Amino acid sequence: MHLFDPTLESQDFTINSAPYGNCPNCRRQRTSAAWCKNCNIANLKGKFNSWTSGNSMIDEFIQYTQLNANDKTYLEWIDFNQFNLVKNTNKRGAFSSIYSAIWMDGPSWILDEEAEVWTRNGPVNVILKRLDNSQSISQEFVNQFDIYSFGMIMWMLSAGVRPYCDRPYDSQLIQDICSGTRPNIVNGTPPVFARLMLQCLDANPSNRPAASQLYECLGNWIATICDDLDTSDLSNQFDVAEEIKFSNLKQLQFKILPCHEKAIYYSRLLNIGEPSLYGKM
Repeated sequence: MHLFDPTLESQDFTINSAPYGNCPNCRRQRTSAAWCKNCNIANLKGKFNSWTSGNSMIDEFIQYTQLNANDKTYLEWIDFNQFNLVKNTNKRGAFSSIYSAIWMDGPSWILDEEAEVWTRNGPVNVILKRLDNSQSISQEFVNQFDIYSFGMIMWMLSAGVRPYCDRPYDSQLIQDICSGTRPNIVNGTPPVFARLMLQCLDANPSNRPAASQLYECLGNWIATICDDLDTSDLSNQFDVAEEIKFSNLKQLQFKILPCHEKAIYYSRLLNIGEPSLYGKM
């Protein structure tokens, strides 16, 4: 911050009131150590034409994280030629292969305090995952599957356990899910929360909300519950749910389901006999 006194025009008085100091280039307050939101983002933006993932949606997402970064927490695209000694670890899931490699440059994790810049600390060992046949996966399928997965995350938040943890993760469970089986609504779940969750888990993918609709809905919830001082039906639903949860905890009236030994939480190939069943999830 500069103080201007017309009687002392030739002098420049600077007060460093920011916890991370002021940027020596633009004089604005830094938002993090050696990070000027104005200058660093401008530098990242100037490099947009020097890299590409080959996918415009991925590029836009990476650029979004960089344009909105308040510190070093943002994504960057690393070309494959930056990796050496790439080796197959012979560990794989149903849809991917795992490799070890050495990232020659490494991430920008070292702070040069004298120069006040972040430097890379490569070479470092990293793990790479290759998606098999990813070119055959349509964007529509990814969107619909992501919404279904979000519905399952909502159920986990309300239940406190993983879905179907008391059952073996086998072809029978897959067929049951494709036939319409869903986890039961847990006591104490706000009705509005339960309705949105069931919409995300709808057997018909076209009935599931879009990601933009979820974003808008959750944003409205936050604004109504956290920002609005007046009580509403929405805030009352969540208040009642919290009371039920805390009451159950206090009285030890909650049931922890035992985890089935065949509830396996990593991807693997299963012979379900009828590939068309996947389309109903």
